[in-house]
Amino acid sequence: MMNQLKKYSKYSLLLIIFILFLFFADINLKEVWLVISQLKIKQIGFLVCLYFCISWIFVYNRKYLLSALGADCHIKNLILIHFTSMAAHYSTPAKIGFPLTAYLLKKIEQVAYSTGTALILIELNIGMGVCGVIAIIGSIRYFSGNTYHILWGLLFLIGMGIIFFLLVRLFLDKGNPKKKNYQFITSINAAFKNLLWRNIVFYTIFVFIAQVITGILLVFIVNCLSSKITLWEAIVANSTAFFLGALSMIPMGLGVNEATMLFFLNFFGIPSEIGIGAITLQRLLSTGLSYFLGLVAGSMLGIKKLKKCSNSENK
Repeated sequence: MMNQLKKYSKYSLLLIIFILFLFFADINLKEVWLVISQLKIKQIGFLVCLYFCISWIFVYNRKYLLSALGADCHIKNLILIHFTSMAAHYSTPAKIGFPLTAYLLKKIEQVAYSTGTALILIELNIGMGVCGVIAIIGSIRYFSGNTYHILWGLLFLIGMGIIFFLLVRLFLDKGNPKKKNYQFITSINAAFKNLLWRNIVFYTIFVFIAQVITGILLVFIVNCLSSKITLWEAIVANSTAFFLGALSMIPMGLGVNEATMLFFLNFFGIPSEIGIGAITLQRLLSTGLSYFLGLVAGSMLGIKKLKKCSNSENK
């Protein structure tokens, strides 16, 4: 009963934010629907193909990173884990997909929790870092009058990162080796030591490629809705929206992500109706399709687990 109430409250919150967003942006919902209904079947098919291309890059990147960390995993299981964790992200208020990823890697691929945690930390930091750098470069490019404030913001983020690193080092130097927290953090630190600089560089390049393809997706959506945006503008808008949405700590970046995207699209000369139509299509792909595929993947992982249990019992 409580789980159902939480689920309904989450969707109610999403609906309230969406309605408020439309109200303050002065957007006519009927006009938005007329814009979205222009899409043809083949255009929708191409959007779905781009979505799967982006998903494949994330899965392949994860496999590469796990191999560098000393864990060789099956690509099929990584695909199922990817979509299952995405569904968890979009069905709970907290970012439960991150611990779920570490849990599934441990249960299905026997990846140590320390290695799984190291993987998640790398994915978060590099993903946020790439989007943050693009957002800052784009902001300086398009809002040069605010360069001073942007650079101060960049220095603040760098400073917070340095402080966090120093605190971890202090904990490792002064911590009690007998405590479980200390042992877990040292095991994560040991997993990091398996990485080479070329692994980080290669991984970062593919994260950037994923951002480029996400930009192509936005360019295609906007073109389908009878408007235009350059690839670099699309990359900046996507990266900034993701970066600020993640910093907000709001589940799925609701409201922050959409408001940032609409601000940039309007700034680039795209009408609000087309902008909110593009944002809605992006949400349907990133949230709706991911959630559906995640439910299917989660069911497949559950069936696989039951099969393993039954086989072990038969033996």
